[in-house]
Amino acid sequence: MDVPERLILSCAACGGEAASVVIAPPGQPLPQPSFPSGVLSLEEWWVDLTVPQVGGTAYTVDADAAEALRRAVRSGDLGYLRGLGFPIAGSICPDCAAAYCEKHLTVAEVTKGTVAGRGTHFEAVCLRGHRSTFEPL
Repeated sequence: MDVPERLILSCAACGGEAASVVIAPPGQPLPQPSFPSGVLSLEEWWVDLTVPQVGGTAYTVDADAAEALRRAVRSGDLGYLRGLGFPIAGSICPDCAAAYCEKHLTVAEVTKGTVAGRGTHFEAVCLRGHRSTFEPL
């Protein structure tokens, strides 16, 4: 892959966009809106993960991790993607093994109580009523 690639995780209920993954190889423009226009990745691969109702984050990965992420999105390996954590976990229901868009998954920030003894976390409720939690990075 020589140019940035944008992959979409589709909603199981309507086919809309549940999340997007942009993978940018070295020497290519970094994904927006996480980076200003024209900024180039130098010697590293960059990945931008975005879930419409939660937000996004970008980080560097090595070539093997970029390829593993690309394969997971293309094959629909939601277990692997959910294991990546915030924010992509916010679009995947572990009980349904399905991804949902913002119309079919409710995400709320929870500051009362903690997950694993930590502060703020998020709670997601899918279309079928399954509840799951995840923490911001």
